[in-house]
Amino acid sequence: MPRVPNGDGERSHCDLFGALSSGAGHPGSGPDPHLNIGEYLYGMETLVYIGAGTDCIPLIMLDHIQEFIYVDSRPQSEFGMDEYDTGLFYRGTFLPRLEAILRRIGFELVAKKNRYLEFRSGRTSQVLRYYSSTAFPEMLTEGLATQLARAQYLYLAGFDPHKIVLTLMPNLKSVYCNMHTVYDSDEYADTEEKGRSTFYELCQNRRHYSYWLVKELAYWEYWEDEQVSLELKKIHRLEPCEGLKNYYLERPKEPNSSHKYDEGARAAGSLRSRFRSRSHRTES
Repeated sequence: MPRVPNGDGERSHCDLFGALSSGAGHPGSGPDPHLNIGEYLYGMETLVYIGAGTDCIPLIMLDHIQEFIYVDSRPQSEFGMDEYDTGLFYRGTFLPRLEAILRRIGFELVAKKNRYLEFRSGRTSQVLRYYSSTAFPEMLTEGLATQLARAQYLYLAGFDPHKIVLTLMPNLKSVYCNMHTVYDSDEYADTEEKGRSTFYELCQNRRHYSYWLVKELAYWEYWEDEQVSLELKKIHRLEPCEGLKNYYLERPKEPNSSHKYDEGARAAGSLRSRFRSRSHRTES
């Protein structure tokens, strides 16, 4: 497997996708022939979400975004490149569940080729381009790199992507975060993970980006697909925030619960285990 950049030296996205695509040995590792880049190349507000899963909150909340680029290693692997070829962590229900959830908010599947799926909303004309079974950054393609290069927004929730995503997005101007994630920079301070972590990079170096919080105003069981609807917009709100440094928020309490619903602490533990199990390893 080609070596993944470790953050010691930045490379252009052209060099990166060339290095990661040549000889990777995975289906679809070359340019994306289905992409009509000319149709959407410029003039669109585009958001990138690495490790998106079935999260529909950005689609519901961010009306000004015309195009969403979602990337996830599922269904082929729950944990990035870990056991990708063996299928040990294959999730067979992922794509049917994704389609069902998106249908609940008005997004219909209009195109599918290999690992690429395209959804469109008849209500808003927004488009969602989903790169499934795509571990980032190991399986970066030319088409995906082009998409990242013109995107202006990055959504960070749950999964901490390799910080090369910041280099691949030279037009990035705003970062969105949410209440399900604790953006803890201190835990990486003395580990090699800080050389890969986007969270760590943004905590240490705020750069010139603006930061926004997708804030919950009321409790809802986000793991229950049946609760997904456009009505969720009524219990969420966008707020500006100062950045990821020392960031912490507690979710609303569960109804009829006498104990403090400390989602922040639980998310922190979940994030640590999830990041470490899905960390992007290099090989000689």
